[in-house]
Amino acid sequence: SAYKSKRKGKLSQHRMGRAIDFNISGMTCDEVRAEFLKNEKQWLEMGLTTIEDGAYAPTWVHIDIRYTGKNSIFVVKP
Repeated sequence: SAYKSKRKGKLSQHRMGRAIDFNISGMTCDEVRAEFLKNEKQWLEMGLTTIEDGAYAPTWVHIDIRYTGKNSIFVVKP
């Protein structure tokens, strides 16, 4: 399931249409994040650049497509 962020910051990737927060039924958020990182090359090729650290997003998964200039998925700690 997907849901809107309650964050209202000017630089919110959600407000810019570049991010989504979600859960996947049958998987923990840590399992979902681990799958993204395990398949990092494929996700980078599709445009995914950023995932939020689980300590800051314990009950949802946040991913976005902001420009990072990195060759790996950036794990953000907001």
